[in-house]
Amino acid sequence: MTQTLTCSPCNSSLRRVILLGGALMGVFTAHADEKLAVAFDETNGGVKSLILSEDPNQMNWVEGKHTWGVPKDFTFKSMSKLSDGLIASYENATVKIDVERRTNQTDGAFVERYRITNTGEEPVTYSRGALSIPVPFNDSYERAPVCVTKRCHAHIWCGGEGSWIHAKKMGPYPTEVALVLTEGSLDSYSVWRCGNSNDRGDFMIHPDPFTLQANETKVIAWKIVSFPAGGFRQALAAAGGVKVDFKHETILPGENFEIDLTAPGGKVTHRTVKPDKGYGEYKFEFECAGKRVRAVGYYSPDVETLVATRVKFICEHQQVNDPHSPYDGAFVIYDNETKKLHISKDVSDHNAARERVGMGLLLARWCRNHPGDRETAKALSRWEKFLIREVWDAKTGWVCNTIGHNQAKRRLYNVPWVVDFWLERWEATQDRSYLDKMALTLRAYYENGGVKHYPNAAYFADAVKALADAAHPEAKRCRAWLDEHVKAIISRGLMYPRHEVNFEQSITAPAAHLTASWCECFGKDSAILKGAIEQNAALERFSGDQPHYRLGDVPIRHWDGYWFGKRRLYGDTFPHYWSVLSGNAFWRYARVTGDDEMRRRAARNLRNALCVVHPDGTASCAYLFPYSVTMTDELGKKKGSTRRGEYEDPWANDQDFGLYIIYRAYSIDPNLFRDK
Repeated sequence: MTQTLTCSPCNSSLRRVILLGGALMGVFTAHADEKLAVAFDETNGGVKSLILSEDPNQMNWVEGKHTWGVPKDFTFKSMSKLSDGLIASYENATVKIDVERRTNQTDGAFVERYRITNTGEEPVTYSRGALSIPVPFNDSYERAPVCVTKRCHAHIWCGGEGSWIHAKKMGPYPTEVALVLTEGSLDSYSVWRCGNSNDRGDFMIHPDPFTLQANETKVIAWKIVSFPAGGFRQALAAAGGVKVDFKHETILPGENFEIDLTAPGGKVTHRTVKPDKGYGEYKFEFECAGKRVRAVGYYSPDVETLVATRVKFICEHQQVNDPHSPYDGAFVIYDNETKKLHISKDVSDHNAARERVGMGLLLARWCRNHPGDRETAKALSRWEKFLIREVWDAKTGWVCNTIGHNQAKRRLYNVPWVVDFWLERWEATQDRSYLDKMALTLRAYYENGGVKHYPNAAYFADAVKALADAAHPEAKRCRAWLDEHVKAIISRGLMYPRHEVNFEQSITAPAAHLTASWCECFGKDSAILKGAIEQNAALERFSGDQPHYRLGDVPIRHWDGYWFGKRRLYGDTFPHYWSVLSGNAFWRYARVTGDDEMRRRAARNLRNALCVVHPDGTASCAYLFPYSVTMTDELGKKKGSTRRGEYEDPWANDQDFGLYIIYRAYSIDPNLFRDK
């Protein structure tokens, strides 16, 4: 559906943002207050580097196999120098693109203006994704010291005439950068990337579809500005942009879409829209300050109803029922296309163990809240027997990577999830044997290097507190291990060790969660609270502020569709179920500090991840957000055909971890999802 909203244009004085332009043979003469050095590539007229002149690390915000601003599939024809930049021309058989790149003499912004002209005699039509302009921000993961000083998170919003990209360093830094569209309209973006999990790839911006008549010209233009950290909203307004904000991108029954449009001069127009077509996605288009801008919301069932439906689906469709099979009782992948179960003995991410534990956790929390649900309790009991028989070693507490207690591959990530399960069962039953299992599993984790590990979804502080509250004989030892773990995280700061991905949201999120939850369970130790503040700030930088339920406070992740999906495709996954690691950490942080803004962001993150499960109980392990994904070799040469994105992967694989984390927070703090 499309809704239209109009508000009056507002005059605003543009804040002066001075940038230093880069010349073809050197650097332009700089003014004392200039902030950004821009250099050009003489071989093709594109942008070679954008560097904040006061940055001691001289990070280049541009990096990739494609040159910034050189239109894809066009031939470079000519270039002429200007006193403040250049004009470069590119052509194909029927279209010419002249690009002005210059430092704006009025407001100091670096401006790029693309004049697209039909030079043929027949109309030329560009459909979605057909015209690509590279804007390869330096968003990739090296070792932590490089990431925090020389890499950035690029938060992309292709929202019609209100499009923008907000880039911020991965580590703390006082200045940020934004690209703000000033002419034309953007539809979407694609990525070109190599086959690894550490490089997000080169971004390709796609204008809205359009047709050019013979000799007709269309213009796409934007400004690139630098501004003080935290000042994106002001910088957007200064560049003439419109800010679109939802109260909630994802709404629940009884709520409406509440949307604010802020014009450059600060005038706010509000609109309330009722969800009139049932659950699902709602697309909006607004007119404000002379611009047509877009936003996308989602209407979800309430948390309790969604969990009930999902639990029922898991019990009926995703549990193996074969007493002659070692998989009997296991929860496994469900293929929404074939309507069949899928188990792989060879691919760990597709086996019956590992992340499939999330289904067991979700049922455990459900049974704790609904002790009268006998059918679900029966399914959970069968899964628990499978877990002990095939995956969890009752002698050592170790959690194996696959069935048959196979320890050929040892993976620390697996262990905390079974700690969580024993905690759930203890809290539901008060059976002390679960405390014994929990303590033994914690021991296995820490005696196998856990102190140096950053575990996803590890409720260790809660588990250790439960042991202490129950006067368990292993409580002191487990507390000592946890204390050592948290202190190790604090001592490293942002210098994270490599994990399955070099530097990622699911390294920072455990650091933020473990420190904050420690403070919540055991008191506000000043050193640990200081560490929680540092980690929470680093985690925030992974999240964007786009007016879309798949993007708003959803952290950047871009490899999960390949490892856990049926389509085996790299590319931005928004949201991914591990997105909720951020919301969970924000929530624990807010409970410790009383920070209402972080509590709001926690709720936003968790709400926006509800879409990984559908109202009918089906689910998807990953949504590939870019318009398309093109795989390349190390030199940037295309490998295979470009593949379309914008789809939910057919497999219900590991997404129930996300719903479990949401449901756990909801069970403890139901007001988190209620408006004050």
